[in-house]
Parts: sequence; structure tokens; C-alpha cells
Amino acid sequence: MARLLIVDDEPDAQRLIGLVRQRARYKPLYAKDGFRALELVEPERPDPVILDRMLPGMGGFEVLEAMRQRPS
Repeated sequence: MARLLIVDDEPDAQRLIGLVRQRARYKPLYAKDGFRALELVEPERPDPVILDRMLPGMGGFEVLEAMRQRPS
């Protein structure tokens, strides 16, 4: 089953997106901030990522840039 990483600091948004994606046969993974998202990228290797732009601590664009700079 493909893994989907949902990065959002709003629990309700995470649940709603996760429910929709489970029906599309994705295993949802959740992160409430960019730092946790980056921790999950290596071991889980999610297929798509849904990323909120306005996250606490590290914004969505910063997270995206950090993901792009990783060799894998």
C-alpha cells in the first residue's frame, strides 16, 4: 500500500485528508510540523506528500526545500 504523508498542524484537517486518502488505498502518515515530517521522510519514503504552507517552526516551503536537498 502506498504511503501518504500529511503535514498539517490542524488535527481536524489531518483526519479529514487521511479518511479521504484511506479510501483511495493510501496508508496515511501524519506530522504536525515540518521537523516531524523530515523525520518521517527517510524511513517511510512516502509516495505523495500533502504539505501545509503555514506550519509552526518551519514553514511548508522550507520543508519542501529540505526534502528536495536530500539525496534519496
